[in-house]
Amino acid sequence: MPFIVNEDHKPYLSVIVPVYNPGAFFDDCISSLLKQTYTDMEIILVDDGSTDGSSAKCDEYCKDHKNIRCIHGENQGACYARKKGAKIASGSYLGFIDSDDMVDADYFEHLLSFSENGDADIVTSGFEIGKTKIIDRYPTGSYEGESLKEIYKTMIFDPSRRSSAMLCSLCTKIIKKELFLEVIETIPDGLRTWEDLPYLYQIIRKAKKICITDYVGYHYRQNPDSTSHVFNEKRYKNTVYSLKLSKSIYGRYEIEKPQIEQLTSFIMFNEIRDTALSCNDEKMFADSISVMKEDGSISEFIVPCLDYAFFDKQELRMVHSLVQGDDRGFYRSCKNAMRKEKLHSFLSGMIPKSIKSFIKRMMGRSSDE
Repeated sequence: MPFIVNEDHKPYLSVIVPVYNPGAFFDDCISSLLKQTYTDMEIILVDDGSTDGSSAKCDEYCKDHKNIRCIHGENQGACYARKKGAKIASGSYLGFIDSDDMVDADYFEHLLSFSENGDADIVTSGFEIGKTKIIDRYPTGSYEGESLKEIYKTMIFDPSRRSSAMLCSLCTKIIKKELFLEVIETIPDGLRTWEDLPYLYQIIRKAKKICITDYVGYHYRQNPDSTSHVFNEKRYKNTVYSLKLSKSIYGRYEIEKPQIEQLTSFIMFNEIRDTALSCNDEKMFADSISVMKEDGSISEFIVPCLDYAFFDKQELRMVHSLVQGDDRGFYRSCKNAMRKEKLHSFLSGMIPKSIKSFIKRMMGRSSDE
């Protein structure tokens, strides 16, 4: 179906696409948007200082398709790009997609069908990564008034699942433009990693009606060049900035305060563990961990982990090593755990279930599961 294009007509939906070096993934992303069965929409490409030729592609798409608009700027991160796009958006609802991802052809039509004729402030979906589908951990349906409190209780962090019950992603939601702008204007520029965390749950908090669905039409693709997967000191400091900002925001609320404290500690623990796993030797890890010690992240985020019941025994031993300054012990524990996990995965596909429990005990796993 052709898109509705009329100079006097304001589209009902504006889809914002921050563009920063998506490479070969970009064409697939835009193609998936141009194939949408919902046609009363505009696509806003926000070039965030791309250096891989995507800037020129944005202009080409804008020239060839009347429903595509494009703005260019220096690299300031996806959060800032989304804010810029929202400010010029014409739609009543905003949708979001990262420039290296894809959506099903009926993605936005499906979400808007749950908006109850514009009565819902937010409609959610799940996403697919590889062959795994991930959805919000709530019963499907509309939430308003007192029922919204059921969302607040675990939206940032559910210890029993060790994850956010409400997916921490703008891309799995359509949101009323006024609501989005009301919150995003209060957020400082400069967010580079975990950029949705400081403001997404504020948007959830301010919504008067939210529709939760189990529909999965968003496909997250792992771009090896994406800023989400490249570890370096600058990225680490950006993560710390986002986590501290999130703690200062949600720490004001009684329900959200313990959730954000647990989530930020869990994120930081995994950040340090991933760092250890990416290092080739103990010296490389020691150099990396020294940066984390200097900025106080160990004391602020890791020490509280000792009181969190959602960590298993093996993880708590790692936490103890960090708190006590035993970097070598932490590094070796991470590497040993990875080797055991690989061995377990290998054996799981080859050995009968009758002897798997014995192998787990020999590997020292059974007490931690």
